[in-house]
Amino acid sequence: MRNGGHVSGKSSADIGVILTLSPRTVDSYLEKVCSKLRVRTRIEAVAAAVRLGLIDPG
Repeated sequence: MRNGGHVSGKSSADIGVILTLSPRTVDSYLEKVCSKLRVRTRIEAVAAAVRLGLIDPG
């Protein structure tokens, strides 16, 4: 994990522990994000979010 709470290279279970969510909830949220961004994978979602200015890469 990087400073500021960014999650890098973490599994849904790892993210769930950090955010106090179940891995299933993390996966559900990820599915919704991917749908809204019209992408298929977690990596594509991050790339789209950076491109759209939704997150700062660093």
